[in-house]
Amino acid sequence: MIKSQPILIVGATSPIAKAYARKVAAEKYPILLAGRDVKEITATANDLSLRYGVKTEVVFYDASKAGAGMALARLAVDRQISKVVVFHGIMVGAENFSEMLQVNCTSIAELFEAIIDAALVANLKPDLAAVSSVAGDRGRQ
Repeated sequence: MIKSQPILIVGATSPIAKAYARKVAAEKYPILLAGRDVKEITATANDLSLRYGVKTEVVFYDASKAGAGMALARLAVDRQISKVVVFHGIMVGAENFSEMLQVNCTSIAELFEAIIDAALVANLKPDLAAVSSVAGDRGRQ
C-alpha cells in the first residue's frame, strides 16, 4: 500500500541518504529529494520510481546559502511532509571553516526552525532528524 505523506530527504546525493531513500521507497513512501546536484538526484529519483513504484520529486537546495531553508520548508509543508531527514555535511580546512559551520550546523537549524514554524501554522507534526558525519559514510573505530 502506498503511503500518502511523503518524506523529505535532504543531501540526497550522499551514499547514506540514497540507502535511506531505497529503504523508505521499499516501504512505499513518496519521496522528495533535495540537494545541489539535481542531475544526480534526478537519476536517483527515477530509479526509485521505477524500482519501487513510488512518487518522487526533486528540488534544488544549497545548504551553503543562508536563507535557502526557508523555501525548502515552505515546500515541505505544502507537500505535507511526514518526515525530514538531513544527510548533508562537508569537511573542509580552516580557510573554509565558516562555510563548514553554515552547511553542517546553521543550515540545519535554519531549515528545522522554518519547518517547525510553518508546520505549526498548518497543524502538521513532521518528524525531524539530521545525520551529519563522515562516519555515516565511512565507519571509524
